[in-house]
Amino acid sequence: MSPLDARTADAYHATWFDYVDAGGRRFVAQPTDAQSGNAPAWDLPAEFAVVTAHNPGSVSRPEVENEDANRRLRADLVARGAAVRDIVGRSADGSWREASLAVWNVPLADLEALAAAHGQCAIFVVVAGGRRRLGNGTHRVDVTRGEWLDVAPV
Repeated sequence: MSPLDARTADAYHATWFDYVDAGGRRFVAQPTDAQSGNAPAWDLPAEFAVVTAHNPGSVSRPEVENEDANRRLRADLVARGAAVRDIVGRSADGSWREASLAVWNVPLADLEALAAAHGQCAIFVVVAGGRRRLGNGTHRVDVTRGEWLDVAPV
């Protein structure tokens, strides 16, 4: 993965995430510069990554192609022993959405290489306390942005 330009990094940082755990609880992450509290009481580990195979090379693709790409990415991850759950990346207003995968049990360098092989510019890494950072294998971008919010029933 090559370094991210400022415009692309800003677009990534503007991403919200939606996650519904096995118990039906909904978790939302919004971009923020505030300090995060503790990680939510969800069924995800304290640290994991978020990756997608949608719109490789930042070029919009038809939904059927994106779904196929994510199925291939999931299969590649599972073949490497990764644990995988569904998560959604979206714009604040919901006009843009990408099905994504919460992933753990695979080394970060392997995940970044796999994301690059699927045409992705970067991945998110959620670290202890629920904070997220943006990584793309060559550098880390703004390690303080992103906080998981509110727990609400679906």
